[in-house]
Amino acid sequence: LHYLWYGFVLSPYTIYEQTYKIRQGCYIVYDFATRKTQEAHYWELDHLYGLPKLNISENEILKQTERILKKSVADQYHNDTDPAGVMLSGGYDSSLIAALLARQNDRKTEAFTIGFEEKSYDESRYAAKIAEYLGLKHHIFLFSEKEASRIVPSLTGIYEEPFADFGATPTVMLAQMAQKAGIKRLFVGDGGDEVFATADNLEQFRLFRNFHFSHRGVTGKILNLFDPLHLPLLSNRTGMINRYAKFRMLLQSESIPQMIKKKEMTFLPKELDRLLHLDSRSFPNAFDLIHFDRRCELADQITGTYFHTTMADGELVKTYGALSGAGITPLSPYLERNLIELLARTPVSLKLKEGIRKYLLKTLAHHYTPKELLERPKSGFDIPFGKWMRGILKEDLLEHLSESNIASTALFDPGFVTDLKRRFYQGDDFVQYRLWNLYLFMRWFDTHHR
Repeated sequence: LHYLWYGFVLSPYTIYEQTYKIRQGCYIVYDFATRKTQEAHYWELDHLYGLPKLNISENEILKQTERILKKSVADQYHNDTDPAGVMLSGGYDSSLIAALLARQNDRKTEAFTIGFEEKSYDESRYAAKIAEYLGLKHHIFLFSEKEASRIVPSLTGIYEEPFADFGATPTVMLAQMAQKAGIKRLFVGDGGDEVFATADNLEQFRLFRNFHFSHRGVTGKILNLFDPLHLPLLSNRTGMINRYAKFRMLLQSESIPQMIKKKEMTFLPKELDRLLHLDSRSFPNAFDLIHFDRRCELADQITGTYFHTTMADGELVKTYGALSGAGITPLSPYLERNLIELLARTPVSLKLKEGIRKYLLKTLAHHYTPKELLERPKSGFDIPFGKWMRGILKEDLLEHLSESNIASTALFDPGFVTDLKRRFYQGDDFVQYRLWNLYLFMRWFDTHHR
């Protein structure tokens, strides 16, 4: 259930019964006399967000941030003699790290970028320009359908649990290419969005929050009276019924973590009830364990929630799993504890100054790389996996998601899965994320539990 919600299993749960992860910032105490365990905190991010903000100038914040980042990159680079490189997407996060890393030695730092044969998805040209400006030795590897068919089967051995982040496949390929180039350590930009506050959907969440909960609850109940299948504006538009359902759930959410919990769901509760034959709403997850002080600013609640959930159990698992599987040590300067603590207590007005997300990080990056090379809309790993599911991966997908194979697990409703396949192969791209989640789960299940 927890996997199906988001495509990965959120802490403290695992895919296995009676087996749990240690949550972020915690350790486990085992009492040999009573044979009982107790979880204890050694560091709490939520507490930091609730502390009074620093009364400090923008210039001083920039100086302290730059000093911490420089030291973090230098310490991690010089801590080992093994060859190090940088994962360079061409975005702000990785470009700033690349710029700081390029100044660490006289040799050319090696940068690694994934590109795509489909030109509409490929952004490697931006990374190439930045690498050239910084004087980096640059490697670009094109990720193709053929590579997808080679790497997807290997995911079940690389990740300990089923993991459906479609960005994992090109990340695994990049790790393998860096390994062939002799790289033992790779700097990555994970954590930049959370530490420096991208705060996605800030205005949407502010609108919901400012709409008093009692009024939102009443509005949600009124919307529940209408069947979207009978609403002309929704019934014939792909995906609109699901968006309508999510809108209703957001209206009835009491807090920012609860709003994000529902916004990020892949399957809706009613879909899971049918798929699993159970009431999915009675199962709590990591979002239910997040509680912010009422003094905590809205943007910090948003970034703090993502810090605890999709970054810790999604982004980091994707990157660290791919690199570790290739024998490469990942290095994450943005997750330096001193940096997290400084930015958590920095006023949101500086982190999102003049509506610019990650204002402080972007300002620093412009010290090292011209703005015109960096400034463009962020797209991230926009990957044509839907095309691959209809092409080179189709036969394998249909085998693992066949009615007989699904029925033999006694886990999912075969009819529901068949309906998803029918809709997808008739052109409904809205269900591709659901189908991908099920496909990756069944690949993992068939590999480890048959």
